[in-house]
Amino acid sequence: MGAVAALVFHPLFSYLERLSKRKTLAALLTLVVLLVLVLAPLVYLGTQLFSEIRSLYGVITSDGYGAELEHIEQTANQYFGDWFSDPIEFDLPQFQAAIRSGVAWLALNAGAIVGGLFSVVFKLLIGVIAFYYFLKNGEGIRDEIIDLSPLTEARTKKIINRCEVTVRSVIEGSLVVAIVQGVLSGIGFAIFGVPQPVLWGAITVISALIPGVGTMLVMAPAIVYVFLTNNLTNTIGLLVWGFFLVGLADNILRPLFMQRYLVIHPLFIFLSVLGGISVFGPLGFIWGPIILSLFLILLELYKEIILERK
Repeated sequence: MGAVAALVFHPLFSYLERLSKRKTLAALLTLVVLLVLVLAPLVYLGTQLFSEIRSLYGVITSDGYGAELEHIEQTANQYFGDWFSDPIEFDLPQFQAAIRSGVAWLALNAGAIVGGLFSVVFKLLIGVIAFYYFLKNGEGIRDEIIDLSPLTEARTKKIINRCEVTVRSVIEGSLVVAIVQGVLSGIGFAIFGVPQPVLWGAITVISALIPGVGTMLVMAPAIVYVFLTNNLTNTIGLLVWGFFLVGLADNILRPLFMQRYLVIHPLFIFLSVLGGISVFGPLGFIWGPIILSLFLILLELYKEIILERK
């Protein structure tokens, strides 16, 4: 992860190195930028996300939630009841039982979860240290890899360059765009009255990676929820926010990145993210696409070396 972060932040490091004329200072300043712009917001959002999940559980399992759900049912039947043969009904007891079951599982596995958090923090510390040294000594490491490679120097350089381009295309061209859309969606949810905006913003990041559906998988139900709570002004506001701001972020940023880097089908990106999360946990959000990029490089090597296709 330190190497990947160093690769993504290398343009900033190169700019700071040209200004300061010192690699050590440039690497330290880039590290500060990483801590301030990336890690600090992640820690805050992670804390807020945990708080909102706990708050959502408290709301759903409370006695007063039944009255709110009944009000939503009445509003839904008022506007959409004619579309269905049977009245719209929500099974509150079953829903609450599922939530309680999930929290019970969390309680039983609290030790493993805490242990996992310590593991993440420890690995994060190692990654930060590695990030600094990959920036400072990256060129030397690259030259050493070229010297040790059994392939020709030209082919090894081509492989390394292709690896850099592929990783950047995955990280910047897909994940960064999805994160930007998730952040914008979360801000919109907070402004226009959707409960637990950070939680739903985080879910929007995942949905933004789904080809053909994207952020509307979360945005559309949120708009319907705001409408059913009888707030027409917020409904219109969230609709405009989602269509123009969140939608334009995808239409502007994705082509910008794709012009610079390799185009990888969004379906493969989405599957690699889900696979990475299922195997590696939260860090799999990054690891899955990285493994995908390495797999694509192996395919190219197979064609060039084994099949001898230029």
